[in-house]
Amino acid sequence: MISLADYLTEFPEESDRPFQSLKTAKPAAQKKPSFEHLTLVADGLPVKKRPARKVPEHLEAIPEIGDEAKALESVEFDAADFGFDAAPIGEEAEPAFPMFPQVTEEDVEAARAEGREDGRLEALAEIEQRVEGAVAAAVEAERAKAASATAEAVEAARREALAEEGGRLGELLTDKLERIETAMRTSFASVLKPIAIDIRSRQTVEELAAAVSTLSLDGRALSLEAVGPAVLLDAFAEALGPRRGFVAFEADDSLSDIRISCDQTTLETRLADWKRALEEALQ
Repeated sequence: MISLADYLTEFPEESDRPFQSLKTAKPAAQKKPSFEHLTLVADGLPVKKRPARKVPEHLEAIPEIGDEAKALESVEFDAADFGFDAAPIGEEAEPAFPMFPQVTEEDVEAARAEGREDGRLEALAEIEQRVEGAVAAAVEAERAKAASATAEAVEAARREALAEEGGRLGELLTDKLERIETAMRTSFASVLKPIAIDIRSRQTVEELAAAVSTLSLDGRALSLEAVGPAVLLDAFAEALGPRRGFVAFEADDSLSDIRISCDQTTLETRLADWKRALEEALQ
């Protein structure tokens, strides 16, 4: 028979296992212990007896078990405490460490969905920020482009207006100058032309009188005939002085010059050509 001491593990001197820890262990599903009742061996069969072990000195107060079979029959194994400090069946002991909640597949999927949603929202926020930055940059570029285009348009309009106004002012100035020139020419022609013609006529008459005097230096009787307008003939006669008697005067107002004939020599004042040149110059 096996003694009760062999079932106990609280003697470190006689077993390789240490004392059982009294801390609350993690609850585990336990089966209700079941023990088979030991049956006594018939008296007729030989019984092999094992020598009893020596009880340690610190346990000498424990009475020695004489009849193992009777002791085993008197032990209630259901109510026996073998030092395991197990919690009663149906009642869970407090865990030594905090228990973490069980993670199910639904929790994992929910966490994944939440992570995807957070990522989507974060991506949308980042995209929105980038779009706002791009829009701001585009607006600034368009503003700069519009400002440059406006400045160019204003400058082109200014140049066009200046060119148009300058052309108009130039035309007005040219017209005014032409009018002034025409007025001055008209004034000069009306004022200077008679004076110039008179001076030129006097000079021509004097030159013609000097030429006639040269022809009559030898004192010979000359046959001189002067034909021309009466005004010039009068001036010519006055310029000849005492020699006027050598000249026969014939007035012809259709002529502009004095023509003098002396034998085969002809003298002409050519005042008409000079007047024509003067009129062209004054136009």
